[in-house]
Order: sequence, then structure tokens, then C-alpha cells
Amino acid sequence: TSGRWSYARQLYGHVYTAKLGTLSDLVAAGDQLNQQHITLAGYEKETQTPADELAASRTARNAVFIRNDPA
Repeated sequence: TSGRWSYARQLYGHVYTAKLGTLSDLVAAGDQLNQQHITLAGYEKETQTPADELAASRTARNAVFIRNDPA
């Protein structure tokens, strides 16, 4: 379609991502990606779950809350 919901023009949305690293790595990444449309979840380097699975699980959990329409 066209306008706000056009496939070629995204005027909505949010990004969920995950990063594995040391505390200083995560703090630096958080400073660079401090935006209202990005949620960056930081995890220790020793975490055995891949970052994409961590981001997917956090996104799925948040979907329950953002789908709830209080109106």
C-alpha cells in the first residue's frame, strides 16, 4: 500500500537485539545505541545461548505486553 504503512517506508517499529560481552563492552554498546526505538539486552560472554535466541526470547516475552490494548 502507500503512505505510513507502505513496505518501502517504515514509520513504525522497534528493534530488539542482544549483545554478549564484558561489562565495559556492554556499557560502551549501550552508550552508542541509546535510542527510544532500540532495546539492547546485554549478557555475559560466558552465556551459552546464542545472541539471536536471547533476543528472540526477550521479544516474545515483550509481545505479550505490547499486544495488550488498555483502551
